[in-house]
Amino acid sequence: MKKKLLVLAAVFLLMFSFAGQAMAAFSQGDLIQVIFTTDGNGAEVATDLGSFTHTTSTGVTDNSLSNTVNMSNFSGYSASGLSVGYFVFNTTGTAGYWLVSTDESGLTSNANTKISSTGSFTNVINYYKGLAGSGSVAIGSAGNDNSYYGNLQAGFSGVTGVAGEVTLPSSGSVDQYLYYFTYSNGSTTGTEVADIRTFADGHTEIIPVSSVPIPAAVWLLGSGLIGLVGIRRRETAA
Repeated sequence: MKKKLLVLAAVFLLMFSFAGQAMAAFSQGDLIQVIFTTDGNGAEVATDLGSFTHTTSTGVTDNSLSNTVNMSNFSGYSASGLSVGYFVFNTTGTAGYWLVSTDESGLTSNANTKISSTGSFTNVINYYKGLAGSGSVAIGSAGNDNSYYGNLQAGFSGVTGVAGEVTLPSSGSVDQYLYYFTYSNGSTTGTEVADIRTFADGHTEIIPVSSVPIPAAVWLLGSGLIGLVGIRRRETAA
């Protein structure tokens, strides 16, 4: 009898542990992918991609995730009508904002906009929690007042001056750049911590900044320029 009680207790604790992990979805400090109808009239699907607390590129590893987009959630829309965004928001522990941009030249946040966005971030996360329950995918409406489209799309431009969203590619992939900003009201320079690549099926690859390959076209252009310099020197010498 004692052994049975111990087994039941162990099972209960194990179930409780998994339940606790499941309920942790859409918590502060998690990297969230959002795919939504660009016109704001259709669905919005958010996926919790797990904890992300890197404040520099150090420690970021190349990680291809299995999240994919279910186009049946976006009835009447093709990839060209969908936008993709990512964010992390955390006010405890490693506090800060992680925002994506299409600009890799460096970002500076505008003063007095990040802290004022706290309510928007909180509203969006709570909206997703209510939709997802214990799951990691929240399916809602872009037109909802608490959606990413309704709260954060314009907010990103307010913080960094640059839109963070891109169009979901119909083939291949598209890159965005994830920047970390300290949690403060001051104007601060963002630190690029990772490149985020979204594929046509919606799955995500997180790429360390130092590991992003130089396109073959750049190498070809460089070798061509070197060749032209060599020819020019020979002509001059002759």
